[in-house]
Amino acid sequence: MKSQNATIMIRTTQHDISEEAVLSRYSGKYAATPDTHLITYQEYLDVENAMPLKCSSLIKIQKDYISISKKGAITTEMQFSLEKDFQGPYQTPLGTFQMNLHTESLASSFYPDKISTELIYFLCLNNCPISKYTIQIEIHPD
Repeated sequence: MKSQNATIMIRTTQHDISEEAVLSRYSGKYAATPDTHLITYQEYLDVENAMPLKCSSLIKIQKDYISISKKGAITTEMQFSLEKDFQGPYQTPLGTFQMNLHTESLASSFYPDKISTELIYFLCLNNCPISKYTIQIEIHPD
């Protein structure tokens, strides 16, 4: 599997707090198998009065499934599927939380020059509802 450079754009909207979307842009790597698209990139999280914290991210996109894994300042794996909810740990510098995800919708489109996906989900931490989120991911292989 050969990887190539890619531009990754992620637009996140937290609906219950604000309808304002946050757009993040990353440079990373893209590779594909016949049924899975793999995207890797580095994030740096701003922490008040400290150096930014590094987090390595991996996104796996399939037709009806998306996985987002993070290692570093935040360590977690988030799995999105319409078939079942997902539970797992969400480790942060502030502590570890039990995460529950319920996917409301998931759609991906695959084009020769880009991959576009949108997912809408509900997040609970330690059994407390946090918010409804929309994440739009666009990958442009170079």
